[in-house]
Order: sequence, then structure tokens, then C-alpha cells
Amino acid sequence: MAQIAGYALGGCWTHIGCAQSVVAFAFLLKDVDPTVTPFQWIRAMTKLLLTLFVALSLALYARAMLLP
Repeated sequence: MAQIAGYALGGCWTHIGCAQSVVAFAFLLKDVDPTVTPFQWIRAMTKLLLTLFVALSLALYARAMLLP
């Protein structure tokens, strides 16, 4: 289940069209929302991935500032 969730999150950009991406999308259609389209999913995940990227970048920068 965790692997499917990982591919559903990041796989929308890194694994487009591969078997894992198709399985993750099929899982979403079956168990989450049967009306979601691939473009809606990519749009939603892009916002989340960009937010994570910015947050982690800021955290790493702040940590680097604390080093002697």
C-alpha cells in the first residue's frame, strides 16, 4: 500500500505511463474518486510536490545556517 501511495504521489511526474503509475491511478479510480482524470491528479500532486520542495529547501537552508 505504501508503494502504491508513493507512486501515486511522485509517480505522476517521474513514472508517467509505467506499470506502477498505472496501478496507482487504477487504485485511485477504484478506491478514492472514480471521476478523477490524469490531468487533475497531476495538477493536484504538482502543488503538493512544489510545497514539499520549498519546505524542505527552507529547512535545509536553515539547518545549514546553524552549522559552524
